[in-house]
Amino acid sequence: MGAIRNDDNIPNPKLAALSNFTQSIVVNRGRESEKLENFLDARYEEEHLLGIIIQLELTNH
Repeated sequence: MGAIRNDDNIPNPKLAALSNFTQSIVVNRGRESEKLENFLDARYEEEHLLGIIIQLELTNH
């Protein structure tokens, strides 16, 4: 969590992909970005993507 808050490099590639993708969704307001491919390449699945989107939606309301 400290690396994310301080905008530092996240040493775990899978967690870095998760963080980058989630930030991209927020910044781009849900529009697809190149981060999606990195997210899926990090062995996340579409179910994880849906979970992130639902959580962001709940957080914003």
